[in-house]
Amino acid sequence: MTHPIPFRNQIRVRFLLVVLLISSLITTLVIGLQIYMEWNRDLRQMSARIEELAKVYQKPMELAVWNLDSQGIQTLLDAIIQHELIDQAEVIFQEGYYKSGSLEPSDQIWYFQFPFSITNHENSDKGVELSGIFKLRSKMLRARQNVIDRILWIGLGQLLKTTLISSLIILCFRLLIGQHLQTMIEYLYTSEEPS
Repeated sequence: MTHPIPFRNQIRVRFLLVVLLISSLITTLVIGLQIYMEWNRDLRQMSARIEELAKVYQKPMELAVWNLDSQGIQTLLDAIIQHELIDQAEVIFQEGYYKSGSLEPSDQIWYFQFPFSITNHENSDKGVELSGIFKLRSKMLRARQNVIDRILWIGLGQLLKTTLISSLIILCFRLLIGQHLQTMIEYLYTSEEPS
């Protein structure tokens, strides 16, 4: 004769909750760490790409500034903002200020500044010096959007992995330990009380 075993379901539910809670906590920590690493990596990559872009354009910009070629300066600035990472470019020097692109005041921007100095020794022994600043700005929204896209994929992957691992742990618990506990509980309920 078997008696109802009230604790069997409670043990299963408790174990299931503990496994899911621990798995979810670990998954959340892993996702957080992964997102932090991805964010830093994206920022480093964007920074390196913008610095490379500035190196490509800086010499032609210095030449256009030296020659006070307004059309050349503006053409270079317009070309720079065609790059996907650049939203605004400007050059500031003693004789002028040129800008291309626009940003909203509410935009959070990433700001890069590349000072330059040009010296020409052709006309005098001391040389004539012209200095200025080449500035590039990029919206932080791009980096955030990349991370948000990754969060979705990482989150879905981790959720799937957590579900599969939790199911495997619960199955193993049931097969290896649960049946022994069930047998022990049944034994306790079916044994006669001592007189």
